[in-house]
Amino acid sequence: MRRVNPYGDMARRSIGGVGATRKCKEIHGISGLEKALDSMLFGTPGIAKKVALTRGIVNWTDKPAIPGLNIRTTIDIKMQDIVENELNNLLTYVNADWGVAVLMEVATGDIKAISNLEKNPSAPGYIEGMNRAVLGYEPGSVIKPISMLIALEDGIVNDLSEQIPIGKSFPYAGGRGITDSHYSSSLSVAEVIEQSSNIGMTRIITRRYDAHPGGFYHRLKQIGFLEPMNTGIAGESVPRVDSVPSNRGGRISLSRQCYGYATEIPPLYTLSVYNAIANGGRYVRPRLVSRLTGEDIDSILPVTYIRDRICSEANAKKLQSMLTDVVWGAHGTGRRLKNDLVRIAGKTGTCYMIEGGTYNTGKKRLAFCGFFPAENPKYSCIVLTCHPKQNALGAASTSGEVVKNVALKLYSRGMLGNSSDLSAEKAAGDSPVLYATARNGHHERVRSELEVKGARRSLTRPRDIDKGIPDVVGYGLRDAIAILEKAGYNVTFSGSGYVTRQTPAAGNSAPRGHRVTLSLTE
Repeated sequence: MRRVNPYGDMARRSIGGVGATRKCKEIHGISGLEKALDSMLFGTPGIAKKVALTRGIVNWTDKPAIPGLNIRTTIDIKMQDIVENELNNLLTYVNADWGVAVLMEVATGDIKAISNLEKNPSAPGYIEGMNRAVLGYEPGSVIKPISMLIALEDGIVNDLSEQIPIGKSFPYAGGRGITDSHYSSSLSVAEVIEQSSNIGMTRIITRRYDAHPGGFYHRLKQIGFLEPMNTGIAGESVPRVDSVPSNRGGRISLSRQCYGYATEIPPLYTLSVYNAIANGGRYVRPRLVSRLTGEDIDSILPVTYIRDRICSEANAKKLQSMLTDVVWGAHGTGRRLKNDLVRIAGKTGTCYMIEGGTYNTGKKRLAFCGFFPAENPKYSCIVLTCHPKQNALGAASTSGEVVKNVALKLYSRGMLGNSSDLSAEKAAGDSPVLYATARNGHHERVRSELEVKGARRSLTRPRDIDKGIPDVVGYGLRDAIAILEKAGYNVTFSGSGYVTRQTPAAGNSAPRGHRVTLSLTE
């Protein structure tokens, strides 16, 4: 018996590994699911002894070993492949230290993909690394929708158009002035999320919890946010949010907690609340295991809930609208993620990293957490990018791009409840264009095979050239390369479609081996 990873390193950290323990030579789980569920996977050892028989010494089993259970995970290998590739591409593009991405199904809490990549210490590129999805980090502004959820449920705010005074700075409780990245004299409640206002979020939360700042901690505890999730992932930690005292220091700490500082929250916990918002307020428990099988056992694990509901359906709709405006609003911090195919809702978050007990403003951890399609959420997703150094340095342009690209890949494969059958989409009045061809009869064959009816545009076959470089304008790339290489020329090209220009032009004299550059268009 041996462990086999048929998909290579996919989700390797979450699945985990096995090895001999220090106490004995038995093979036990040392990381991931293998470690967290070792008591179920290991089974019960048997007892055997050596017995001398006529033809030799054999093992005689006194007590047979009982195999452990088999675990069926929630991972979808196609989605895992998409998430890992998109995260790897982004980390490489921005030269980040590490990144983590989790994709979850809204209705069930099933973790469909989880990827933890970090720089390979011994070679170029990225490898599966520490499972940071379940480790605590200061979340930054992705915590604001959770604070807003509490504000709506507690009746601190009701009217999303209510104006909140902002200004340049807000020295709450006499502490260092809280600021925003962009100045606004006032913002509506909805715009506090859309434009990610630290001042606005502080003014809202301190309306209720100014006199009792520790009450914010108790509300987070009440909704189940601080409880172990028991996802089956080894190393899972619960959020660290301090219950602060009712004094000036506690009030200042509260003002930081409500917009994402002075806390440590694992990405999976943040994602779980966004998932609840997308799920109409029902707080489903994230899970990585869906089924247990073994001798006389076949148990499909049911979907469970941390809380049946953490907000009303009406407030969930308000929060969905605010998170949609982050991407689709005129001043949303994630508006670069707009696209024509999948409406994404979510929130950006930026947090300076702590080094030596102080914030290093030169190093950022960038997050995007959201769900899609916004109008009918099917999947929620969180991505963290640590310390990007080139090309893209914002939360939307790094982590947000991964979420957008994952959503578009799922859409292109018909995995969002849409049809991927492109034949169902008919062009509006466009007639097909048939490229010029060097072989007689190809146009009629194409028309017949593809049942092309009605008007069509056929490009004229280029003129024959007696001397010099052949004319290939109008040909598709395959025919153009074949003709030019047959004549002894090397070919480079740009674009796609058919040849619209060639350099040098047809008929020019050039020695064999000369390079001809082609420009193509659709």
